[in-house]
Amino acid sequence: MPEETFKVNSTFFKAPPEIQPGYFYRIYTARGSYKYLHADDPTPRGPDSKGENLDFKAIPKGNWIVGSLQPSRKSQGKFSLGATSTTPLKGIERTWHQKRVDIQDLQESRYVHLDEDEDLIFDNLWRLYSMPHIHQDRAIGKAISVPHVAYFAYFPDVVKLLQRESDMYRTIQGQGIGDEFLGYITESQSRIIGILVGCKGSESDFDQDIPGAEDIGACQSSFWIRNNKTTISSFATCVRDANVQAMEREMKSVERAFADPLDVRNLSKELREQVEAIFRRHGALHQVVIFQAFKNGIITVTAQDHKTLLAESLVRCVETL
Repeated sequence: MPEETFKVNSTFFKAPPEIQPGYFYRIYTARGSYKYLHADDPTPRGPDSKGENLDFKAIPKGNWIVGSLQPSRKSQGKFSLGATSTTPLKGIERTWHQKRVDIQDLQESRYVHLDEDEDLIFDNLWRLYSMPHIHQDRAIGKAISVPHVAYFAYFPDVVKLLQRESDMYRTIQGQGIGDEFLGYITESQSRIIGILVGCKGSESDFDQDIPGAEDIGACQSSFWIRNNKTTISSFATCVRDANVQAMEREMKSVERAFADPLDVRNLSKELREQVEAIFRRHGALHQVVIFQAFKNGIITVTAQDHKTLLAESLVRCVETL
C-alpha cells in the first residue's frame, strides 16, 4: 500500500472516564491533510511533539481520518498503527446557527490581528509542555469580514467545552446580551470544532449586559468581578442554574481557591511529592508544573527546562516594571 510521511502537529491526553479518553496525535501529512492517531490507553503521557513514541515514520495514503494505535511489538513502550477509520472524532453536535466557515479558510484568509492576548503568547518551552487546547484568535479576515473571535479545539474532550458555549449563546441570542454569535468553525468541511463570536467594543458595553444576563440566569458560573463590576466571560463551563444554594456553594469554592491556589490535596501522593520536591529544589514553581500535574496527571518538564522557564518568567516580569 502506498505510504506518505507526516509530522506531529500536537498531542493530547485525557484520562477516563470522559467522552473519548486516551492519547491523541494530530498529524500533518505530506499531501497537506490533517489526520488523528488515537491510543485507547489510560496511562498518563506527556507531550510527544516529535513522534518519538511511534514506531513508524510513514502512514498509508487514503481518505481515512483516525488511525488506531496499538502497543508496538517491535519497540517496547511505543505504538504501532492499527486499523484506520473514516469516522471523524466527536465535535459540536447540537447546533442552532446556519453559518459554517472551515478552519482552512480562516487560516488562509491572511488574518489582520486586532490585538494579541498575552495569555496566548508562549515561548517554545511553554508550547512544548502545555500547548493550549482551546485556541483563540481575535481578528478580521476575508472569511469573516467583521471583527470577531474564533474559538476552536481539535480533541473531543476539549471540543465539548465549546458545545456548552454554543448552547449558552443560543440562550442569550436576541436578548441584547454579550457578543453576537456569527457561526461555527468546521474541520474538513464537516466536523464542527469551534465557534465564531463578534467582538465587543469596550468593557462598558459588557456592564450594560449584566442585568439582562442575570434575568435569564446566563452568567451564574462564568464571570469576572473587577472593581465591584461583573463582566461576562467565557461560557465554556456555564450552566443555567437558579438554585441560590448552588450559587453559594460555588462562591465558597471560589473563595477557597483564592486562599489556596495550589490545592495539593487534589493531587495523588506521588504527584504531590513531585511538586513539593520541585519547589524545594528551585524555590518556586512555574505554572507549567501546576498545569501538567492537574490537567495531565504527569509531570514531564525536566529540571533544566523548569529553571529556564522560571528565568524567562522573571525576565518578562522585570521588563513590565
